[in-house]
Amino acid sequence: MTRRTVAIERDITYKRRYKTEDLRIALEPEAAAVYCRSLPDGTLNDKNGSLSLQERGVTDAFQPGGCYMIVDLGGGTVDTTVHEVAEDGRLVEIRQASGGPWGGTSVDETFYEFVVRKFGKEFIEQFRIERASEWMKLSMDFETQKRKLKFETNYNIKIEIPQRLIAESNMQVADIQSYNKLSIENDEFKNFFRPSAEDIVAHIQSILSEVSKVDLILLVGGFATSGYVSHVIRDAFPDKRVVVPLQAVVASPPSLYIGRSLSVVHIWSVVMEGHSLLFTSGL
Repeated sequence: MTRRTVAIERDITYKRRYKTEDLRIALEPEAAAVYCRSLPDGTLNDKNGSLSLQERGVTDAFQPGGCYMIVDLGGGTVDTTVHEVAEDGRLVEIRQASGGPWGGTSVDETFYEFVVRKFGKEFIEQFRIERASEWMKLSMDFETQKRKLKFETNYNIKIEIPQRLIAESNMQVADIQSYNKLSIENDEFKNFFRPSAEDIVAHIQSILSEVSKVDLILLVGGFATSGYVSHVIRDAFPDKRVVVPLQAVVASPPSLYIGRSLSVVHIWSVVMEGHSLLFTSGL
C-alpha cells in the first residue's frame, strides 16, 4: 500500500474535495518549513519577543540563496534538517534529516528517576499500576510546572503529591510543604531538562560544523514552547538567529493544515527538490 493510498483512506483528501494527484507527502521538518514560510508578520519569536518576518534578516533565510535549519522538538524525539532555497524557490535538502530521543518525554523520564529516588523503585512501580489515577494526577501537575519553567525562574518548584502516595509510602514529613506539596530545589528541577537540552545543543553544533552557512535556526514542535529549552539553545548559538513560531505546536506536523489551505498548497507545489525518504512518514 502506497503512502498516497493510506492518505486517501484516512480521508486526508476530504472526500475528494481536493484532487488526489495534488497530494504531497512530507517529513515533519519539511512540512514545518512550509508552514513557517506561510506565517503572517508578528508570529515568530526571538529572544527579544515577537518580530516581523521582515525584521532582523529572518525573511532572508526564506529567499533564494538562504539556508536554515529546522529543529522539530517533539514529545519523544528531536528531528533536524537543513534546507537551502534554490533560485526558483524550491527547498533543497542539503543535510539529511537526523535526530535523537531528546524530546519532552525525556524530561518526564528524568523526573520519574527523581521520584524513584524519593520513594523507592519497587514501591513506585507498584503504585503506578495499582493507583493509576493518583499517578496521573502527579504526572499532570509535573507537566504543568514543566511548561511554566523559564530559564530565569529562581524559586523552588512545588509539586502536589497525591495523599495516597504520602499515606502508603515512608515519605518524611519534613519533605512535605503545606497542602501536600513537595518542594523541589530550583536547580534540581532544571536538572530534569539539562540532559536533553545538552544533547540537542550538541547535535545542532555537529550539524553546524558540517553546514556553516545556516542563517536561521527555526524551533518548532511542542517542546519548543519550553522557555527553558529555547533559552538554552539561543545562548549556545549567539551568532545565529534562533526563532520560535508563536504556535510552535501547530507548526509540527502541519500536514493536515497543508491540505486545508490553498495558499500553502500553492507554496508546496514548488517546494521540495532532491529529497529521498529514508524512513516511513507518520500521517
